[in-house]
Amino acid sequence: GSKMIDAVYNLVSKYPKKVTICHSAKEVNQAIKDGKLALILVAEGPLVFQGKVDLLRNWRRLGIQIVNLSHGEGAEGFTKDAQVVYKHLLPLAPTSAWQISTSSVGFMTHTKRNQLYKKEKGLSPIGKQMLKEMEKLGMICDLSHASDAAFWETLENTRVKVCATHSNCASLCGHTRNLTDDMMKALAKRNGVMGALLL
Repeated sequence: GSKMIDAVYNLVSKYPKKVTICHSAKEVNQAIKDGKLALILVAEGPLVFQGKVDLLRNWRRLGIQIVNLSHGEGAEGFTKDAQVVYKHLLPLAPTSAWQISTSSVGFMTHTKRNQLYKKEKGLSPIGKQMLKEMEKLGMICDLSHASDAAFWETLENTRVKVCATHSNCASLCGHTRNLTDDMMKALAKRNGVMGALLL
């Protein structure tokens, strides 16, 4: 968490002519013009905020621009990925996770995915509160790793800026980490962007 942010700032101070931390699209464009590597700070999961709005605000002050809605964990449980990434934070999941249901993980047909989606619960009360705060702070919610129910509830019931930084096309590769055509269209309607990954 904060040690990683400190390490990034130390790196930037060591190589100021080569790399910079950016807080806006304008700063990214300027970094590119200056021939610098543009860094955008991201928190890949919300458990580090422990369900506390003041911690979210303080991380924003440190330069965090984007927060993943989930890394697979939900208030009801967590994926194997989340177990590896969040060992020390998992006890916080029942009260601090931003989605209720755990994200489905694996390859499956569109029909099977729809069946699971109908059983899922979306955003948790703390998730709704934190997304409202992110909207006020001008932060971006990354929907990669989110459950389908939380993905749709975020798009339909909040105005927070959205993206999916590392998700692929589910119609080409039927893994639950990937977005369906409807999801991609909905993301685009909200001016959200999507980044591909090797999966």
